[in-house]
Amino acid sequence: MNIVIVGGGTAGWLVSLYLAKQRPQHQYTTIDSINVGPIGVGEAATGKFNQMLNECGITDWEFMLATDALPKHGLRFINWTKNPSTFDSPMEYSVSSQDPLDTRLFLQVLNQQPIEHASISGWHSLNEKTSYRSVDGRLENTFAHAFQFDANKTANFLKSH
Repeated sequence: MNIVIVGGGTAGWLVSLYLAKQRPQHQYTTIDSINVGPIGVGEAATGKFNQMLNECGITDWEFMLATDALPKHGLRFINWTKNPSTFDSPMEYSVSSQDPLDTRLFLQVLNQQPIEHASISGWHSLNEKTSYRSVDGRLENTFAHAFQFDANKTANFLKSH
């Protein structure tokens, strides 16, 4: 089967790479304009993006080095209401989010505690920590996170694969 993906950029090249790894029996063609390059802005993704990269054989460390990407555990909203306030929104859900009742999140609200504490990524974000550690001279991720990255560098990196 011949499959055509119209448009390069981060999405087009990631889809091409992912499908080629998952269904190598098909033929893939990505149509990418030489006149219109990827938008070179800062982008972010969820942890599913990292999972897709890993399934394509690309490690977090390789991706970060090639694209200047940084791990991202949450979003900080400053003064988004009429009253001065700060709110951290974690990238990943709480540890009990798959249960019929998200008890971890419920207890945070019930006890009038910050909901950011309901998830590990929220804790990392709130405390300005990372989920990476150095193991035998290489970087190892200990928990899911997202990336903040440059879309232009990312598209070109994925295209090279």
